[in-house]
This record gives sequence, C-alpha cells and structure tokens, in this order.
Amino acid sequence: MANCKKCGSVLKPGEYYCRNCGTLDIQPVARARWDWLPWVVIMFVAVSALYFLGMSAFYKYREKTGYFDRVYESQVEEKLSITDAENSTFENGMFTEKVRFRYPEVSVVTKQNRKKKTEYIDRIERDISKYYEGENKGKYAADYSYYIDRKNVVSILVEVTSLSETPSSKYFVYNVFLNTGSLLHDYALIHDLKLSDNEFKKLVEDTYLNYFKTADLTEWEEERLLKHVTTGYLNVYLGENGHLCFTVEIEKEDGSREAAIFDTETKERLKGPVKLPEMKESALR
Repeated sequence: MANCKKCGSVLKPGEYYCRNCGTLDIQPVARARWDWLPWVVIMFVAVSALYFLGMSAFYKYREKTGYFDRVYESQVEEKLSITDAENSTFENGMFTEKVRFRYPEVSVVTKQNRKKKTEYIDRIERDISKYYEGENKGKYAADYSYYIDRKNVVSILVEVTSLSETPSSKYFVYNVFLNTGSLLHDYALIHDLKLSDNEFKKLVEDTYLNYFKTADLTEWEEERLLKHVTTGYLNVYLGENGHLCFTVEIEKEDGSREAAIFDTETKERLKGPVKLPEMKESALR
C-alpha cells in the first residue's frame, strides 16, 4: 500500500494517478505477486498424499492376495530348475521295504549363459558317486530338500544314508546364487545374511552346546565338543523354513564320527530328508 506524493491520499494497488488531487505519472503500486503459490503447494501435497495412499492400499491388497509371491515364483521358475537326476527304489533285504535313492540335477539360466540355456552343477553327482561307489553301490538311500531365499539364493541339502549293519549318513550342502549360477562359499552365505564371523561362531556354539544341555559338562568337555564346529567339518545352508542351519560331524566316544544337522534358530537337531523304515530310522537318529 502507498500514498500520493502530493496530497498523501491512499492509493489502491495498480493505480497510476491520485483520485483525490488528480496527480499523474506517479509510481504505480506493485500488485501482489505469487498469491497463487500457496494454493499450488497445497494442491501438490494433496494429490501426492492421495497418490501414495492409493499406491499403499494397492500394494497391501496385492501383498494380501499373494501377487508378489506369484511374481517372485514365476521369476525363479524362469531361472531355476531342480529335477531328479536319479530317482530309483530298491528292496532292502533286511526289511523287505523299498528305499528310494534320489538326488537333484540343478539347472540355472543366467544372462551370461542364456545362449547355453542351462548350467548343470555336476559336482553334486560327483560328490555322491564318490561316496557310494564300488562295493557299497546300491546299499544306500538318498534324498534331498531345498529352500529358495528372497535374495535369490537356493540352498540344497542332500543326504546319503548307508544301509549297512552300522548305518551312517553323509550330508552334502550346495548354496547356489541364482543371478550367476555359481556356488556360494559358506561364509559368503553368512555375510549375505548380515552376520559377522564372530556372530555366526557364537550362534553355532550356542546351538551345538544346547544339544548337550542335559549333560553336566565340564569346561574341558565343552571345549572338546566345540572343536567339532571349528575344524572344517561344518557346512551352512538355509533350511526348508528359511532358518540358518549347519551340518557337522559329531565325534563319538569310540572316535568315530556321526553326521548331524542343527537349526540355529530353534537350537534343535534336525532329521534329514531321507525316509527309512521305522526300525532303521530309529537306529539312525
């Protein structure tokens, strides 16, 4: 707001002369600028809020109906194929019941090998063949399970079980990164789960000692037990429920070793995928 320089009358915005004394060529009063800016800001905020609220409701609806699970599963199906490399059964003469021998063949399609289409992990077959070849071939049961993590990691657990009079199991673990089709080292999987080496070591020790919690262990006995999980007999994988699990060989009093698997979340010893006759299974576990 301004006044006439001659008579002092109040001038209205935009006037070029004084209505009282008629003085011309005075400096016009500047019009108020940016009056519309607050309304534009309010409209922008309102539209943005409605958009994000709508998208949030839409997202929650899709999540509730399992849309994202279906999309993820379809993406994994395009990358990963797990089939039975061998699926045979044979009569176990000791119990006259059929026992299955089944292990996986894994195919991963990546951008690097799309022309090739498949990349087979032959190591699984080599590892298992080495274990039961020769005179023992045909005297083993085998089966596998796997879990696919949201970070595109698939963990495969293969169990091969001897059907001899002194039964024993061997566990093979394979963690595959689907983006490249390569096998992950144990500690690469641990770090991918945001665990440090020391945190994982403590987790394993607590889990392992929990299995023997009924026994009144001395400090020396605890140290002896923990040697089993620090001497290279340990492999980590993701169990069927997504829990971090590990395989380990327990040293018995007679010096022999027994393979076992543990869940670091439930602190329990788990059974492997092999299903044997009740008499045999009870002797194994």
